Amino acid sequence: AEVPKEKTNEEVLLEAKRCQEELHTWGRANQVAFDAKKESFHVLSEKQPEGDNFKLLGVLYDCQLRMEAEVRKLASEAGWKLRTLLRTSNFHCDAQLVDVYKSRLLSYVEYRTAALYHATDTVLKPLDDVQTRFLRALDCTELEALTVYNLVPLAARRDIAMLGVIHRTVLGKGPKHFQAFFKQKQQQKARTTRLADRRHHKQLEDPRQGCFPELLRRSALGLIAVYNLLPKELVEEKTVKGFQTELQALLKKRAEAGHENWSESFSPRMPLWKHPLAKCGFEKQ
Repeated sequence: AEVPKEKTNEEVLLEAKRCQEELHTWGRANQVAFDAKKESFHVLSEKQPEGDNFKLLGVLYDCQLRMEAEVRKLASEAGWKLRTLLRTSNFHCDAQLVDVYKSRLLSYVEYRTAALYHATDTVLKPLDDVQTRFLRALDCTELEALTVYNLVPLAARRDIAMLGVIHRTVLGKGPKHFQAFFKQKQQQKARTTRLADRRHHKQLEDPRQGCFPELLRRSALGLIAVYNLLPKELVEEKTVKGFQTELQALLKKRAEAGHENWSESFSPRMPLWKHPLAKCGFEKQ
């Protein structure tokens, strides 16, 4: 539950224990038993966290949500999976190796994308290095991997995956509670500019206004600004699959055109005034 910042950790934990007691009372009245091994108390906070790491839906979280422990564990497990895959390289051509990599390793890594997306670049680097080692073994560059094998850099794959979550919400699909985060922007009369003319009509309310935490920029909420910059024809896609296919096609187009920052085409981590999707000036954010 979300609590005011003014409350101390002791007050928060006392309130959590009261909730636990009420739940146990309800359980005894309804013949429901709870596993004590699966019960624990945690305070999630950037500055005043409290509690040990905990696992939720197979993902290991820390109380500051830095995700270092989970990324280290995942990078280690993905590393030995990659070594096992490369031992079979004498029996496969490069294209076959890429297919096996996509089906056996990428699917394992990307199960955690939504949980890890907000982590810093430094924390995510060990995970991204797994694909770097794979391409090095193939003697293949990131550009060749994209254009020849349709293998997108992991960071860009995460961007495309999370943009798909936003687009699914815009289409009115998926969990209803996402609509509280990705809300249609109220149409207001704006000055006629080239930027305004290019913007699609499905603009969302952007929380990146004024001062905001860096964590917000790196999160799915930071991607709202990127979604608002997408070309009109992309957001008109009626399915998430079609939308993500078009995103990958746009990424490949920018890569083949020689844009230096093509892999960051959909990243929310770049300032909007120099974002790859922006062809004219923005207010610096």
